[in-house]
Amino acid sequence: MEQVLINPMWLYWLDVLESMVFIVGLVMFIYFVIIVFLIAAIIATHDNYRDEDEEKNRKIMIKNTKLAVCIWTSILFISAFVPSKDTLIAMFIAKNITVEKVVQGKEVVKDSIDYIFEKIKEVNDENKN
Repeated sequence: MEQVLINPMWLYWLDVLESMVFIVGLVMFIYFVIIVFLIAAIIATHDNYRDEDEEKNRKIMIKNTKLAVCIWTSILFISAFVPSKDTLIAMFIAKNITVEKVVQGKEVVKDSIDYIFEKIKEVNDENKN
């Protein structure tokens, strides 16, 4: 049995990765909207006349905003390092194509061309007779 150069499962997982990038982008957008609303709520509740409950709620809101910003920033940095489908294919090819394989391919092509010319010469010789 011949060895397969690219396993079909790699193509499947590359497609899944591409879908995940879209989902991560959507999640980042939703988190961004939430962060904007939290910051707007913090600014809107910024006054000096608050009771203890309002102050407690404001501190919780600030804490949640900081958490959301940390999560959003983490997702942003992680998504920056996820390679694209084309990059993964290029990496796979770069890993598996060696000088020896190129030389073998060159020899196969040369032998094939020689075979074709031999057959053409045989056909021409038969047609002359």
